[in-house]
Amino acid sequence: AVAPAGAAAGDEQGQLYGAVGDDLLAFETATGKPVWTLNGTTSSVFGTPLPAGTLLHTTNRNQEVGAVERATGKLLWRRSTEVPLGGNAPALTLSGGGKTLLAADASQVTAFAAADGRRLWKFQDIGAQDPKGATVSAPYRVLAAKKTAVVQRERAFYAFPVE
Repeated sequence: AVAPAGAAAGDEQGQLYGAVGDDLLAFETATGKPVWTLNGTTSSVFGTPLPAGTLLHTTNRNQEVGAVERATGKLLWRRSTEVPLGGNAPALTLSGGGKTLLAADASQVTAFAAADGRRLWKFQDIGAQDPKGATVSAPYRVLAAKKTAVVQRERAFYAFPVE
């Protein structure tokens, strides 16, 4: 049921999480049977989820991130990154300590408390201009290690403390 271009991720417990239409489904990898469905909204189109402990962090093209219980699919929280709609779902990264969820897209990086979705901060640089005048519009990328999140946007790098 997951489209060839649909976002999907698996976990060590034998479940596959995949975007199916506007919804996110969990499947048993051994049997292919659906386990649960997290309903999306019109045009939400889920991005690649991120398994972490008992949680599954979610992302979608409506610029929302969230957390569900991996076993049941029960939605624990869902928050907007407050980026204008359009484009791809934000890419998710979890801090080394597992307490901060970072959502990166072409506009900004937004940090949330992984447990309850409380917004911690957001970051946007002004973009760099090359000598011929083109403005950098590359998406942000995040790498987390221990208590630091390194944010890259083209040739610029920034480091932020995270828990």
